[in-house]
Amino acid sequence: MNAAIAKVTAPKGPKPRDIQTEARESAAQRVRHLGRVRASGTVMFWDWTRVGGQRRLFKLLAVGQGGITGVEKVWLNDTLVSRSGEAVTTSPYNGRVSVRWRSGFGDELSGGAFATLQAGFGAWTAQHRLDGVGTILGEFDAVKGEDVAEVYSGGDPDITALIRGDRCYRPADGTYAWSDNLAIQLRDVFTHPLYGPLTLDDIDNASFIQAQLDCDDDLPKRGGGTIKRYSGGGSYSLSEPVVDVARRISDASAGQIYITTEGKIGFRVGKWRAPNHTIRGEHIVALDIGPGSGEFERVTTLIPKYVAPEIDWQETTADAWEDAAAIALYGESAEKELDVPWVQHHGQGRRLAKIKLAKLNPSWRATIKLRFWGLLLLEEETVRLHLPELGLSNAPAWVDSFAFDADGDEGVVTVNLIAADPASFNWTAAEEGILQAHRRPSAMKPPSGRAGDFLARRHDQ
Repeated sequence: MNAAIAKVTAPKGPKPRDIQTEARESAAQRVRHLGRVRASGTVMFWDWTRVGGQRRLFKLLAVGQGGITGVEKVWLNDTLVSRSGEAVTTSPYNGRVSVRWRSGFGDELSGGAFATLQAGFGAWTAQHRLDGVGTILGEFDAVKGEDVAEVYSGGDPDITALIRGDRCYRPADGTYAWSDNLAIQLRDVFTHPLYGPLTLDDIDNASFIQAQLDCDDDLPKRGGGTIKRYSGGGSYSLSEPVVDVARRISDASAGQIYITTEGKIGFRVGKWRAPNHTIRGEHIVALDIGPGSGEFERVTTLIPKYVAPEIDWQETTADAWEDAAAIALYGESAEKELDVPWVQHHGQGRRLAKIKLAKLNPSWRATIKLRFWGLLLLEEETVRLHLPELGLSNAPAWVDSFAFDADGDEGVVTVNLIAADPASFNWTAAEEGILQAHRRPSAMKPPSGRAGDFLARRHDQ
């Protein structure tokens, strides 16, 4: 229980704010993006030259390992700018700034092959390729000294963009396609030929296909219309353990990664599925059953923390989800934060909180040693427990863990069960909550005026 609570509040991996900050270091991590992400990148080139009599700064960012599929929006510092083609049309940058990008795959495999960059600098040649890296090039015209404070008050503006990340690998046919479907993304993380540790033979592809379909279920949305059950996007460093990346994606879909009876990796997302088997008295060697929360810390309220497109893809919190039944039994407890950085909609965050609380506050828990019959539960997520003498008549339960019994007695396997609440997966439009008018996080203070003075001096030169 304590481990579960810790994971609720402290997922590993880069934070969205880290991904949205320009990196200026010689040994920056390689970061890959999946789904939609607001991102900056690592500065690969920064220098001035003269183009047609105009002093111009070229800044090249390596944005995404594996490539990026599209650039949908661009921010200069914290200002969302409009563009006509590559030219920025928002004041005060209009006529002075251009933003270009290359995908890093297909016909644009070389992320560094910008014609304007190569023409402006003999030192940046066709050999500076950045193959397989999605890139963004910003071009900034110098301005007169009296205009610096208005246009470049903090130096050259930081560039961030709402991008569609790398294409996801589909191992069954060897093709690639962009997706915000979480099951497709997780399969890519596992099986990508360059970045994944597994192959098609290592996974139960049928389970991933079913999870993909479950993610695409249409659920009612507040105000009308529908929304997909689970979708999202995020970023990860190639130096991260794959298990940490997989956990973030799985957490965003209330998912479960498991081992099949064939020894393959399977995956399913949070959705109620009726049990296939029933544990009866004749199957049991030993039983330990008691109240759901026991002596552990109780959690009755979760506050989802997610990435909100409505506030320029910054992290924020959704309305808290309260477990009314648990509060009635135990009273209110301190609120806990449910940190799900791969989630990009407040309603999805609340659905995940509802499911999580149902598992944190079950009506009962049981540890059961079973005979050989228990092997049937190896890859099961739910089971019925039928013990009428204890008041349990075909009671649904989640299989919280499964282990082979090493005690040497008559038991073959040991399963830990928690009482299941099928209604925790039900969803109505009213439960989505109301998107709060959150205040945008404070922007970082700009550098001192010396950067602006430098721009002015370069223009004068």
